[in-house]
Amino acid sequence: MKRSRRLLGSAAAGFTAACLLAPAAAYTSADDEPVELATDVGSAPAVEPGLHTMNMPDSTDTAYFAVERTIDDSTIWVGESLIAPKPVDGSWYITPTADGTNQDCGQGAYADSYYGRHDLIAGSASTNQSCSTADKVLFGLQSWDPTTVPNAEANLVVWEEPPVADASILPPPATNQKWVGTPSTDKGDATLGHTFADAPELVDGKWKVHVDPGKAALFKVPLDWNQHLQVWLTYDGPETVDNVTVRPILINPVGGKSAWGTATQGAKGEPPGFDDIDLKYNTLDGGVVSPSITWRNREAEGVTAAFPGTYYVLLQLGQQDIQPSGADFMVDTKVITDKAATSPYAQDAEPVAALDGSDAAKEESDEKKSEASSSSSDETPWAAVGGLFAGSAVMAAAGVIALGRHRRSRA
Repeated sequence: MKRSRRLLGSAAAGFTAACLLAPAAAYTSADDEPVELATDVGSAPAVEPGLHTMNMPDSTDTAYFAVERTIDDSTIWVGESLIAPKPVDGSWYITPTADGTNQDCGQGAYADSYYGRHDLIAGSASTNQSCSTADKVLFGLQSWDPTTVPNAEANLVVWEEPPVADASILPPPATNQKWVGTPSTDKGDATLGHTFADAPELVDGKWKVHVDPGKAALFKVPLDWNQHLQVWLTYDGPETVDNVTVRPILINPVGGKSAWGTATQGAKGEPPGFDDIDLKYNTLDGGVVSPSITWRNREAEGVTAAFPGTYYVLLQLGQQDIQPSGADFMVDTKVITDKAATSPYAQDAEPVAALDGSDAAKEESDEKKSEASSSSSDETPWAAVGGLFAGSAVMAAAGVIALGRHRRSRA
């Protein structure tokens, strides 16, 4: 029996919202201007798929944005995350609504700091089949206390997932994974990221890491269809007097939390008896496995790891009065391919916008290269023109000289 097998009951579940009102503004992917939510349903801005910044509401009133559907029967995923300047115990609720009243068209989801005070607040949600034909989906953000983080700016990821031809013939949720007890190669120290942008990629190795209480400590791992992640935490330092617990939390590519899978005994070892590690017990390892990425994982309780992309792991040490200092321990990661990657979609899917902003940086770089190339081709190549004129003059002179010689030779 595991000491802490926690499922995220408030993780994203399917929900719907149909909105027939025209939005007041439109935000494209990587728009320079933060999304300004509207407390009036009729003024809800339209937000396109991509990574955006979003100004959190400055009041407790529900605020809205809309997403226009471009693919028939698609699923719209929304992820919202915020890194506060200090650990907080904060949350807000993402809810779908058709008209701005309390008549929700599906089940909402919390974005929260997860297990007490922490500086990362995150959550995600997706539409369900009942709203698959709606032209627009309206999302409301409610129950946010603006005094928690004044003038806060959050990340907003919107992704439109194409439909599958027939979900009933797809493999069932793949949440049970066999544990691999062979330690990975030691790769030294790694500095974990405080934001998605500076999170290192830790794949197939063992690293010594440090986590500070109440502060985000993130690393990232790319996962394709039919791959799963195994994380093994070990601590062999001096035991603390009080409980000091480090919990691994799985974050999906849009920035929302997902429940882990269940580790079972494999041919190469038995899984640790705990999800987390406690520095009070240096002989008790912690270990978790993600579900193998399959479309129907979304049917499992609390699981949003249901599509490929860059996943993040938050190693969370809660802010506690009894633990003013951080923790040093080892993290061992493995990406395991369960079978060949196969997409279930009826059409090609656009990738999820990168939470670390790398898509925007690449796009900006490509645009600059394109502009430079266009500028170069649009400018009049005067040197070349001059060369042509000079060449023409030389050729003309040569022709005159040759003609004169020809005439003299015949004289």
